[in-house]
Amino acid sequence: MLIVAGLAVGPIGLDLLPRALVELWFPPLTVLALSLVGFLLGEKLSVSALRAHGGTVIAVTLGETLASLIAVLLALLALGIHPVPAILLAGISTASAPTATFDVVREAGVEGEFADTLLAVVALDDAVALFLFSLSLAAASAIAGHIANSHLYRPQE
Repeated sequence: MLIVAGLAVGPIGLDLLPRALVELWFPPLTVLALSLVGFLLGEKLSVSALRAHGGTVIAVTLGETLASLIAVLLALLALGIHPVPAILLAGISTASAPTATFDVVREAGVEGEFADTLLAVVALDDAVALFLFSLSLAAASAIAGHIANSHLYRPQE
């Protein structure tokens, strides 16, 4: 719902927010919101939880992020998308929405081994997603640089 509201009042929709306000307040609010989410998730990711569920958490986190990356990359390449944007979109696809998962677990009052494992996976998922996106960005930059330096590349004049 918040995404739809943001689109409606933003520059794509009704353009109700002054550009200066958005440019001034969006970066610090984004950092604050992400910091709060990280803090809430970090609370659930304790040393004792990692000792108890560490293998499962790491296996699930790596499995779901790598599966997402590979599936999206292969699908985009199969659709004929150029490798550079395909790699970047695949890298972005590994990110999840930790706030939604955290809220559902908290509001449902779910506790126990499953909830602890789920929240630990969600907490680590974004760290792994950031790492995979960084690798994807480096790979896309290398491919784009290789294409730009290729004898086949002829810029428009």
